[in-house]
Amino acid sequence: MRNLIGRLAGASLLAAGALAFATPSASWADPANCDPGQWWDPTSNVCRPLGQGPQPLNCPAGQWWDPNGNVCRDLGHTAAG
Repeated sequence: MRNLIGRLAGASLLAAGALAFATPSASWADPANCDPGQWWDPTSNVCRPLGQGPQPLNCPAGQWWDPNGNVCRDLGHTAAG
């Protein structure tokens, strides 16, 4: 009985994995189809022209640029704290 349950669990995992692989994800744009001169912005899920989007800030000494919030943060601190 234990062997049968293990086989059924394994088969269901394989089936779920195959379904997840075969199901296309919904997206606004396709990263492989950005026009020449554009780059894929995964945060906004769109193609952007070169030079558009978050630009690195000139952070003062002791800080680093956090592109997620486009802000300067103190070294040793993250967005979470």
